[in-house]
Amino acid sequence: MDVYYFVAPSKQYGSVRSQRNNTRYEISEKDLRDPWQQLGVTEITIIRAGSFAHPTATAEQVALLCRNAPLWAGYLRLPGPMHLGKQVAADHPILERLRKTEANRSD
Repeated sequence: MDVYYFVAPSKQYGSVRSQRNNTRYEISEKDLRDPWQQLGVTEITIIRAGSFAHPTATAEQVALLCRNAPLWAGYLRLPGPMHLGKQVAADHPILERLRKTEANRSD
């Protein structure tokens, strides 16, 4: 099993100069009032590699899907298709419950 990490700065981190040029320990008292956000980390685990690509190539593609949000500036915690699927499931709880029931049936 291979594990990879996608690390990305938050939008806040990219827009606040004090955070790009200093650490928390060497920043001025005035700049400590800024909201301080750290890097976001998404763990990507390749449980069973397919024959279509090397696990590293698959992890890189998943990380790219996390990096490019479909309709807004920023990053996703899940790859784009999974993020959208999760949102659809949250918006339609009855259908999601039916889908889970069907998925867990032993025929």
